[in-house]
Amino acid sequence: MKILLILTGGTIACKVENHQINVNKETADNVLTRYQQLYPDNTVTFDTVQPLQTLSENHTSVTYNKLIDFLYQCDFHSYDGVIMTHGSDTLSYTSAIVGMLFGHLSVPFMITASDYPLSEENSNGISNFVACVRWIENRICDGVFTVYGKKNFPVIYLATRICEANPVTDEFSAFADGIVCRFCYHKITYINNGLVSLLKNRQKKTILFSRPPVIKNDVLLIKTYPNQNFDCYTLENVSAVLIYLYHSGTACTVGESKNICRFMKQCYEKKIPVYTASHKLKQDRYVTAIETDRYTTLKLYGISQECAYSKVLLAVNQDEHPTEKILCSDIFFENCLL
Repeated sequence: MKILLILTGGTIACKVENHQINVNKETADNVLTRYQQLYPDNTVTFDTVQPLQTLSENHTSVTYNKLIDFLYQCDFHSYDGVIMTHGSDTLSYTSAIVGMLFGHLSVPFMITASDYPLSEENSNGISNFVACVRWIENRICDGVFTVYGKKNFPVIYLATRICEANPVTDEFSAFADGIVCRFCYHKITYINNGLVSLLKNRQKKTILFSRPPVIKNDVLLIKTYPNQNFDCYTLENVSAVLIYLYHSGTACTVGESKNICRFMKQCYEKKIPVYTASHKLKQDRYVTAIETDRYTTLKLYGISQECAYSKVLLAVNQDEHPTEKILCSDIFFENCLL
């Protein structure tokens, strides 16, 4: 079995010196070294490449363009599977992007990370990595998945449904039943048969874009919260606005600076599209939700904040399809209501 290992940095490639954690060339591929020490007789072989070496919180359009361009050049079908190591801070965002761009692949594409540098005993990096290898070995189903969990208890998430980690526990969560599988000491203890069935029975899809999108247009992401002052937001150099509403699909519609409709009208007057998420398919809606419809360019249904942002970002930075066609499509099971 042959696996393509893509190293991009993150804690899993870090070293601690003088209480400072940073990516280090000497430890970039330590995860593979440690895996091979644990399984010296394993028949798995790896081709290792390193397009990036960065802490994931430092991801910008520059690093994303470099990564996307690199991935488009890879011959994934020459391998039984792919593992990409990454930092945990923006893991859910990169997972969403890769999931939508490469969800068509007929091999498993696993994305994983570590909570602590591998030199620390309580690090979960190796157990996450082993789970990636085991999933590819078992070939339960293809697609893009994110692997992360407590040490010796990895969880496999659908890449387009993993949500940002809890800042206290450092554990990730799944949007709309997005957990595919659970491991316990490298053995599968749970499989979401419903989700696996969807993945296995999906129609064969072509690649979303024939050429890599180039991220140069900025998307302003706004999450609603009480007493929010929309006058604090500047619309300079903004190509699109994504507003992630309360769970009821609502936001404040009274007052002046606190009125979301007033802000959306300003966007409309500047010809900046405003997308809102996440909506439900319900006939009865709050009056505040109905009020925002007037200035909403398009509504996104049943989608996580990370995936909604990533989807809008990709849609406004490509010229192969109409933006609305991309946003209304269920690319890789990110729209749980469609």
